[in-house]
Amino acid sequence: MKEYQVKWEIDLDANSPRDAARRAKEIQRSPNSIANVFDVTYKEITRAKTGPRPGKLQTRTVTDRIDLDHLE
Repeated sequence: MKEYQVKWEIDLDANSPRDAARRAKEIQRSPNSIANVFDVTYKEITRAKTGPRPGKLQTRTVTDRIDLDHLE
């Protein structure tokens, strides 16, 4: 199983950081919410096919934008 970092962002006005978090939670959990786009970041490990050290493990960070309304 891989480890993923999942982010959902929203810009909003609020009276305090706590109020902003509370309002964001309400928006995300609302049955009519359109808060369904997430950025998912993870590490991908591959072996180099060319270059000075073929076969060496390479790690890269990948971020995919996932829209849950448009999944196939």
